[in-house]
Amino acid sequence: MHTPWGPSQEQRTIAPGLVSVSTASHGGYHVSEDRWQEIERIFPAFKSWAGRGWLEEDCDWAIAALVWPDQFDAQAIFNALRTARSRSDAYITPDWLTSVHGRNVQAIAQGYAATVAGCWEVGGMWAPVDGHPKAWGAMLSRQTNGIRERRSVIFTAYPLQQFYTEAELTELTIPS
Repeated sequence: MHTPWGPSQEQRTIAPGLVSVSTASHGGYHVSEDRWQEIERIFPAFKSWAGRGWLEEDCDWAIAALVWPDQFDAQAIFNALRTARSRSDAYITPDWLTSVHGRNVQAIAQGYAATVAGCWEVGGMWAPVDGHPKAWGAMLSRQTNGIRERRSVIFTAYPLQQFYTEAELTELTIPS
């Protein structure tokens, strides 16, 4: 399959008409015309960076999780809502937020947020770390009682999760 980012190296069908694609340099989703019309009906202000029928993996992907939440896990929906709210085309409207569909998506995101409340979220990362050839440095943050905390840690290996408990960090990081 040819994509806006070059030839596809991998394709995975998420649902009929919604295919995840990756290339040597980038990726996203290919969306059928029927599904694209559904996006336009639900989010008329949405503008794809990659063009009609394509949702690129950095910004556009979020709309797929918001339109078809039954095809994504709660963490993806949580992240999709955060991503969509930061877009300049402001396709998240008050009408959508108060619709049955919008309230359902928000409930899923809020449910996930409750499961990671108090956990540390991985932000910027760097490598190599002096003296630790396989380690990764990471900036973590969390919100507790309205206060934003930040801290820098060194993971013993590439961190595979978005959120970590204090106990998990003790196991997976090098003491500072």
